[in-house]
Amino acid sequence: MAAGQISSGNRLQVKKASKLQIRIQDPHQHLSPRSSSSEPAQIAMGVLTPAGITSLPVLVSTDKSGRTYEISVAFDLPLTFAIAGKHLQIADEQGLPVPFNSASNFQHQSAAPTQKSFTFTVIGRTD
Repeated sequence: MAAGQISSGNRLQVKKASKLQIRIQDPHQHLSPRSSSSEPAQIAMGVLTPAGITSLPVLVSTDKSGRTYEISVAFDLPLTFAIAGKHLQIADEQGLPVPFNSASNFQHQSAAPTQKSFTFTVIGRTD
C-alpha cells in the first residue's frame, strides 16, 4: 500500500495478551542512588520473541522492599526473559547468583490457571 490508499476487506485478528510480572526485591536499597560522583546501579530486562522482537518492562509499583515490573507477552509462544545488572549482584528465586546477561525460557499457557513470574533479589553492589 502507498500513502493515502485505503485498506478494505482485510481481517485483523488481535489476541489477548498475558502479563509477565517481574519482582526485584531490594531490601537494602542497592538500586537507590548513592552519590552524584558514583555511577548509578542499573537493571536491564526484556522478553525476546522467536521473531527477534524485544519487549521492555514497565515499572508498575515500588515499595520499601523493591520494585514490580510487568511486560505484556503473547500466550502459547516460547519466549526468553533476559536480565542483566550493572554494578549489582543479583540472586534468583532459589538464592543462586544470576550471571551477567542471564536468560530463561518460559511460556504462558492460555489454558493455565496461573502464569510464570520471576522474582530476583539484589544482594549487593559491585562498585
